[in-house]
Parts: sequence; structure tokens; C-alpha cells
Amino acid sequence: MIHILKKINRLGYYWLLVLGLGLFSSCQTTQDIAGKFNGYFLSNERILGLEDTLFNQPPLDYIEILQVLPPIDTMNKITYAESFDFCIKKASHTVQWFKRSKWLDDCYLIIGKARFYQGDFVNALNTFRYVQSNTSDLFLRNHALIYMIWLFSEQGDMRRFAITKKYLEDLKPPFSDENLKLYHRVMANHYRRTQNLAMTGAHLKLLKPYLKTRLNKSRFNFLLGQIYELYKRYEDALVHYQISEKYAFNYEIRLQAQMRIKNIESKQRTGQAAVLEQFYKELDEDEKNWDLRDKIYFAHASFLLGQNEIGKASQKFNQAIQLNSGLGHLKGQAYLAQGKVLLEQGKYSQAANYYDSASNFIDPTFLNYEKIQAEGKDLIKFRNAYNKVRDIDKLIYLYGLSETERAAFFEKEIQAEKNAILQKVENQKINATKRKKPTASVSSEVSDWYFYDEKKKILGSTQFIKIWGQRKLQDHWRRSQAVLFSNERNTDDNAQRTTRINKPDTKENLFENVASLEQRIQQIPKTEGQIAQLKIELETHLYNLAKVYIFDLENIPMSIQTYRRFVKEYPFSSLAPEAYYTLFIICRKFSSCTKAEQEEYRRILLHQYSDSFYANIVKNPNYVAEQNAMNAKVEKLYATAFAHYKNKKYGTAESLVKDIMTKYPKNKYEDKVLLLSILIQYYNAANKSEIINELQNFISIHQESPLKDFAGQILEVVGD
Repeated sequence: MIHILKKINRLGYYWLLVLGLGLFSSCQTTQDIAGKFNGYFLSNERILGLEDTLFNQPPLDYIEILQVLPPIDTMNKITYAESFDFCIKKASHTVQWFKRSKWLDDCYLIIGKARFYQGDFVNALNTFRYVQSNTSDLFLRNHALIYMIWLFSEQGDMRRFAITKKYLEDLKPPFSDENLKLYHRVMANHYRRTQNLAMTGAHLKLLKPYLKTRLNKSRFNFLLGQIYELYKRYEDALVHYQISEKYAFNYEIRLQAQMRIKNIESKQRTGQAAVLEQFYKELDEDEKNWDLRDKIYFAHASFLLGQNEIGKASQKFNQAIQLNSGLGHLKGQAYLAQGKVLLEQGKYSQAANYYDSASNFIDPTFLNYEKIQAEGKDLIKFRNAYNKVRDIDKLIYLYGLSETERAAFFEKEIQAEKNAILQKVENQKINATKRKKPTASVSSEVSDWYFYDEKKKILGSTQFIKIWGQRKLQDHWRRSQAVLFSNERNTDDNAQRTTRINKPDTKENLFENVASLEQRIQQIPKTEGQIAQLKIELETHLYNLAKVYIFDLENIPMSIQTYRRFVKEYPFSSLAPEAYYTLFIICRKFSSCTKAEQEEYRRILLHQYSDSFYANIVKNPNYVAEQNAMNAKVEKLYATAFAHYKNKKYGTAESLVKDIMTKYPKNKYEDKVLLLSILIQYYNAANKSEIINELQNFISIHQESPLKDFAGQILEVVGD
């Protein structure tokens, strides 16, 4: 009986264990199901929807090299704030309440992504690190590492980017297709951001097998085509543009691919110019391309520019600019293209204007952005210096003219300004007409009537303003009736109405900002003293212009011409030695002058400016190195002398100072040594009047010295 009871007892323990294991398994299943469907599923669906929206946005245009991934910025946080909050809230629900769920790490990854897309890089990085360190799921671990690489790329943290990339590459495969696709896309995006287009193309080629949607196939093949075209690998570019056209997800990218294909084919085959012109003409006349005409004109202009048809290209670029809304890169690229042409032609002031306009539409994603910014700054420096020189030259020239000649000069100038304003008005009307979509076609029977021809209407309107000013355009009988009607009124009312009829509205006066003849005459200098002051100002601006030509624009002929003018007009300037030295170096380095001219500059420098720094460089090629060595010795001796002076060892200090002044009379620390010598004399009870004289001489000679004010303070003390 006892045996039986023991057996039953053992069976009870067994069933109790089975029941416990069942309950535990049931609890884990509950955790997994609840964790998945309460938090993970909802947050994952929302984050996937957000990624689809962010990653697959069509570009504003196809002018600039396309981006691989969207930039992470604060606009995402504002635009999709509700969705990001939803993802974090739902995923956090699983993290908080179902800690044993197998979907826990997936939820952490979703939280990290949501924070990353919002631009919250600090918290996103902590979340990705947690997932990478704690999960046993290889897919999630690698996925988190790839997002860390992307995050460091966005931050510009190249050190941690390289370390994380190396760590991932050292891991043993296999990697899932999804992770490989994300990795190559992130790397292509990084190299596009850093403008390494060769590596961008390499990763895009590795990405191609994982492209499944029409959108991605079309977009990334178009991007590869752009890169190959930039490197002049036209056959490869043609292949990828054709693939992009085949999988085009909308009409615009198909059109862009077609235009690129036509441009490349025209480059490869001779006698295709007429065919291409007909192609663009048909595109322009096609009604469905009405809103894409700016892109069509830009593509046509780019081809014409490549064929060196500058005039036609500029006209097309301007048409594209006028029709473009300002979104995307078209205006920036169009202004920049024309600016570069003018820069190459040496028309720097006009180029500066185009670069100015381009700067309003370009951003750091532009190819060669830093170079463009530097070129723009150089052109602005030129424009400022050139305008100053031009304006002063003009005033000096006008000073020497008679009153009659001045009046004739200004009248011609005023008329030119008015003509430019009228041309601008005409262009604005033409552009407004081009932007206005026609509502219906005009019957051929009446199509040649004046008022159906917009160009004739605009030309007539402009000519009317030129002749009659801003008076209201109306028939004579209407104006005469208005005058007759006004005559029936009382005198005051009549005067008011007559004024209103005959006087144009000043707000509508096109020429109100054009300075009058009297205003211009007032600007001309009246005395020789004013002319002398202008010439002093001209000295600085002319020298700056010469420096811009040689050091910023590298225009050797214009720099030589400007330096020659400078030394001719200002031979006694303190800048003359440097100007002659620069001329000498330019002639020797660039062979832009004759041997005789080069020797003449050398002779003038050595004889007329023999004591100058630049003459010494010509005489002794090692002069700078020797001066640096000497200054190093003087610095040590001065430091020793000053230490003795502070310790009131005036005799020793005086001996060292005299030694410096005797052996090294011209050195970098000349002002310091001289002032220390004066102070030592003062403490050695030298004659007070001599000390005052020496301090006054010091202040007079060393006007630019930082010790000038200190010497003035000592002079006040000694004088008292």
C-alpha cells in the first residue's frame, strides 16, 4: 500500500512539472503574440510606410546628379511628427510590457529608426548600439550596424564611419539580401554626398540586382547614366538611360531619359544637329510638355553649350530660367552655366552677377559646391575692385571735360539706361506671355491680325511707352470728351481733373530711379583737391584689382596691364616695390613679357627701390631664410635682455640691446628692441628731455607698431 502511495506521489510531481512547463510555454507564446500584434506589427507597418514615402520621393528635377537617399533634416520631424510619435509609442509598448517577447529587439530597432529619421542622432545611436550589442539575431545586428554607418555619414563623423564600416566588412557572411541592398544604398549615398562619383557608381552597380520596383530601376539607372555621362563614357551612359526609359515610373523621367539619349546620340554621330533641333521643336510644341518646357530648354541649352554654340545656349538657358518655378536645381545650374561661360571669356563683372544669382539656388549637395563658392567670392572681389576703379576713372575723366561735353556724355548715358529698362519691360511681357497657357487656338483666317500676334502687341506697347511715356492708352475722342467734360466744372475741380488726366502716376513711372542730368553733374569733383583725394583712393583700388587678376582669376595679361598702369601712375607708392617684383616674377614664370622687359623690371627694383624687401629677395634668393634665422637669434637675445631688465640688471640689459642694434640693425623686433633701450636709459637716469625726444621719435616712426600706445603712456608719465 505504501509503495502504491509513493508511486502516485511521483506521478503527481510529474504531472505538476508538465503542467508548469505548459503554463510557461503558454505564457511565452502570449508574450510573443501580444508583443507582435500589440506593438511590433502596428509600428512596423507605419515605419515601412514612412520609409516608402521618404525613400521613393521623385526628385524635383533631373538636372543635378540625383541623390541616392533623402537627406535627414529637421523638416522630416515637423512633416511626419505624428507618424514618428506613433511608431515610438507602439514599439515602446512592447518594450515596456512584453520584455520576454521575441519581437523585443525588432521594436528597439524601429524606435532607433524613428529617432534617426527625425534627426535625433544621439538617442538613435544609443538605440542602434543596444540592438547591435544585445540581440542574438544576426539580421538585426547587421541592420543596426548599417544604420550606424548611415548616421555617422550624415553627421560627417568620418572616423567612426570608417571604424564601423571596417567592423561590418570583417564580419563573416552570409548577409541577407535586404541588408546587402541597404548597405550598398547607404554607401552609394555616402559617396554621392562626399562627391566621390566613381565609388557612387561602383556601389550602385552592386545594388542593381536587388532593385525590384520600376521606380528604383528607373531612378538608379538614370543616376548611373548621369555618372557615366559626366566621365564621358557615353556608351555606358546610353545603356543606362535606355533602361531608365524602359522602366520609367512617370512621364517626366521618361522625357528626361529620352532627351539625354538624343543628346548623346548627337555627340556620337555626325550631321545630327538638324535632327536634334527638330526633336526639341516637337517637344516644345507638344501640349503635354507645357509645364516641362523649362526642362526641355535646359536640356537643349546644355547640348548647344557642349557644341560651343554659346549664343544659342545662353538664349535657351534664359528661357528655362524665366519659365522655371524656382524649385529644384534648374535655375542654379542655368545661372552657373552662363556664369562659367562668361568667366572663360573674361567677362568677370557679368559672370559675378550670374554667380550671385546661382548662389540663391544652390546648396551643399551641388557637385563641386565648394569650388563654385570660391569662384563666386573671387568674382565678387573683382567686381568690387573693378567698379571702384571704373567709377573713379569716370569722375576724373568728366572733371577734364567742358560743360557741353559733360551734358552730351550724360544724355547718352541716361538714354542707354532708359533703353535697358524698356528692354527689361519687353522681356518681362514676353516671358509672361510664354508662361500663360493658351486656352484655344485662333482661326487661321484671322491669325495674322495684329492683336492675335503677342510679339507685335508687346513691341507696340513698348514703343508707345518710349514715345508717349506712361499716359493711358485710349482713343483721342475719349481723351477730348474727358477734357470737355472737365471744362464744365468749377475752376478748382477743373485744375484737379486736368492734373489727373495729363500727369502720369509716379508709382508707374518706369524711369523714376534714373538719375537726372543735374544729379549726375553734381557728382563731378569741383576742385583739384577733390581730384587729389580720388587719386589717393584709386591707388589702393587699382592695386587690389591687379592682385585679383593674378592671384584669384589667374588672368596673366590683365594683371600685367594693371600692374603696369599702377607703377606708371604711382611710382612713389609704398606698394610700388611689390608691384615691380610681381611683374618681374610674372614675366619670368609665365613668359608673358620679353626678356628686355623682365630685365627692366629687375633693374628698376634694384636701383630705385634698393633698400626694399623685394629688392633684397631679387639680389639674394636665400634672403628670406637668412632673415628668419636672424630673427630667431634676435628673439632669443631680446628675451634675455628683457629678463635682465625686469631683474633691474640695467647694465647687462643695455649691453645686450646695443649688441642687437649693432649686429642686426634691421630685424622683425626692431620696435621692441628700441623701446626697451629707451626704458633702460630712463632707469639709468638719462636726460629727461632726451628720453621725451626719443619716445616722440619712436611714436612717429613706428605708427603701425602695437607698442605705439604703450610708448604714448610712458611719454605721459615721463612728461609729468
